[in-house]
Amino acid sequence: MPYVTPVTAGHPWWRLTHGPRLLHCQNDWCCQVCGQGLEASGWVVVDPRGMVQTDAAMHERCLRLATAACPHLLAVAAQRAAQVRRADIHGDGRPLRDSGALTREQWTVPRLGAA
Repeated sequence: MPYVTPVTAGHPWWRLTHGPRLLHCQNDWCCQVCGQGLEASGWVVVDPRGMVQTDAAMHERCLRLATAACPHLLAVAAQRAAQVRRADIHGDGRPLRDSGALTREQWTVPRLGAA
């Protein structure tokens, strides 16, 4: 079960995201699949414009699992996985700040977007 998938009464809500857990992953550089801390770099799935499709990074092995099983990631046209450092990411169009965001941010990786 992905860490950021909300579950109530044993039922996963696949199309939803657990907001506080996503914030934890964004602010503390943790994997959205397993919830554990990431090393200096993590993996994201981006579209051709450099938009991160799930707004949090993953371990490489968690990325392989997510891209093989997640219908959303399977449906993203021209998706590609990219290894990134926290400094590569922008949140809501600004360099990702080291201090904690109060609301979830739309992540982008500008260097990977179309020129």
